[in-house]
Amino acid sequence: MRNVKKELVASNIDLARKHPNVLLYHTAMEPDGLGIEVGSVHETSLSVKNKDPYHPVSLTLSCEDYQFSNYTSGNDIVLTNPFVIGANQRSSGGVATSNAIYGSSTCDNCKGSFLDLVNRIRIFRDRRHLLQKDRTMQFWGVPQAASGNDKNQVPTGEQFLLMCTIYIIEGAVGLMTWNEKMNFSPDLKKAIQTMGTSLPQIGRYLERPQSFLPLPPVKSYPNDTFIANLWLNQADQTILVMVANLAPNKVSWEVHPPAFKFNSTTQLQTSWLYVSENSQHPKIVQKQDKFSLSGKLNGYGFGAWIIQDKLALDISEGTPPLNQWTTQ
Repeated sequence: MRNVKKELVASNIDLARKHPNVLLYHTAMEPDGLGIEVGSVHETSLSVKNKDPYHPVSLTLSCEDYQFSNYTSGNDIVLTNPFVIGANQRSSGGVATSNAIYGSSTCDNCKGSFLDLVNRIRIFRDRRHLLQKDRTMQFWGVPQAASGNDKNQVPTGEQFLLMCTIYIIEGAVGLMTWNEKMNFSPDLKKAIQTMGTSLPQIGRYLERPQSFLPLPPVKSYPNDTFIANLWLNQADQTILVMVANLAPNKVSWEVHPPAFKFNSTTQLQTSWLYVSENSQHPKIVQKQDKFSLSGKLNGYGFGAWIIQDKLALDISEGTPPLNQWTTQ
């Protein structure tokens, strides 16, 4: 949507807001990278909200921190899309090449690794906290799914799922990807379907109110080789666990959830949403009223599991976790 076409924007909103399946309005694609006037972007967002205050307004940023507060003003959802697959082989518009001084020309301050996604979300979280918008601004990730005619920039299915997992672990509460020609490879299509079947399960944890605690400032590029996150759902007494290995080597991992009350702590079990190929499903180790989850992941492996007591799983009427990816 562009502010120069106000009448067209207004007519589209009148048409869209009547449909029950409208998710959000996307007002600008990388306006910071394109140098689009901030005032124009902000005015468009406000115009959309005035016409339809019941659906969120969003935009996608390409830069790490170029007028972040100005471009995001008036938007409920901010998307970020660091270009990491094949980033070092691509130049922006064929004008400049990637190099050690300026980094990748397709990702502001990026190094062409999965840590770029970690770094970007953490910086955005820091900016959001400084703006005191922890409760009013959401971040969504844009996992790479296509890039013109360069096959080096199209991710494998495993790479796509890893990007999605990283985004969610680091704080994104939604995912959106672009492929204008819808020409997904069978491998990538299968991964997208896997994430699609898993998101209804994951979403019920992300949508719950959370206490936003002050986050430490981001002072340097991250060096994490393993990341994980836990979400506790007191309503149905379950825990969502997501992990990702950001290194090429196999890793053994262990997470210790905080104290949590299950109906029965003697019969805990994990249900898997998805897991990278040839990676090991975790084991639950219980010691009195505490427990831990441990497993092994191959290089750049990932996984998502739900922990619950066996009794609740047996009597649950909800949709059980599904997985259409792993061959285990």
